Amino acid sequence: MSAGLRATDAGSRARLIYSGRRRPAQTAVAGRSSSARSFRRALHSVGKWRENRATRVIHDPGVARRRQVLQLGRFATERAGGALASTSRTRDPLAGACTRKSNHAAAGRASWPNRAFQVFAFIGAWGRHSRLDHGSAGLTIMESILRSGPVEILFDSRLDAKPEAGWFDPDWWRERKAILAELGGRGQALAVASPLGEAVLRVYHRGGLVRHLSTSSYVYTGAARTRPFVEWRVNRTLLDAGLPVPEPLAAAFERRGPFYTGALLTRRIPGAEPLPEAAEHMDSADWNTLGRMLGRAAGAGLRHPDLNANNILMDASGKFWLLDFDRAWIADNAFDPGPMIGRLQRSMRKLGIEHDESALWDVVRD
Repeated sequence: MSAGLRATDAGSRARLIYSGRRRPAQTAVAGRSSSARSFRRALHSVGKWRENRATRVIHDPGVARRRQVLQLGRFATERAGGALASTSRTRDPLAGACTRKSNHAAAGRASWPNRAFQVFAFIGAWGRHSRLDHGSAGLTIMESILRSGPVEILFDSRLDAKPEAGWFDPDWWRERKAILAELGGRGQALAVASPLGEAVLRVYHRGGLVRHLSTSSYVYTGAARTRPFVEWRVNRTLLDAGLPVPEPLAAAFERRGPFYTGALLTRRIPGAEPLPEAAEHMDSADWNTLGRMLGRAAGAGLRHPDLNANNILMDASGKFWLLDFDRAWIADNAFDPGPMIGRLQRSMRKLGIEHDESALWDVVRD
């Protein structure tokens, strides 16, 4: 009888164990394993998000170059994956650990040598490619970067003269008495006689309430994200697309710890006057031409959040020019020019500029 009870108790314990009720030690191990799997899944999700974000097909300045370099770095990593896995396999005498290490190395996730190789492959590919391919626009820009101490300069390698760090300092031009005119604006804009011809130097200055804390310093988050470099690339892309914009000559920034200051040098448009002055002798045909020019810019994917009357020039032949692409960007798709024209119209009303509204909006009705 007692033996039967003992057998029943043993069977009950066995059923309890194998029916899913684990011992505390087993539950703790399972919890750690589940947490590790969740952590790995989270890391994998973050990695996929960052990869999708880096390869997103938008016409943000520099994104095509980053996409090209990312592909080269991934290709180099895949070629090195087998060698890294075999190296890990020979070092670990345990077969199970060896298999896990080789799998992680081949996948490029948990191998520190593989991570280091990715970084070096990325840097090497970035340095070897000085051509910036602007995706859907089908444009190729020959750009070069010159470093002079804390100053980094971006310019077109096809220019006749290589820019110097002093070109972006207004005092440098004053010492040489090469200032032709002071053009005003929030940024200190100067017309100068440069070795490349007449040019306009604009130093970046802050607006709004932030200017009381810092007049010309910005937080540094990478050379490609600095305002001079971004504007230079947007300006150059629009110029190569055939839009009426001034030629960007060079852009530069000087890094000072976590901050930087910047300036942009563009070619001066001879005989041009800003829209507030040109509006006095403009007729309906001129306003219609201006509206169609803005329509072409929107059709090229330009988003200009700071368009105002002072950012448009009219030369002696009646041609309109679009200026100041700070905080502007180019997308792969065309946009409705209505918001851009509306923003310009609000600026003109604020300045008291009389204009032919019907002729200006013809491009939207078409």
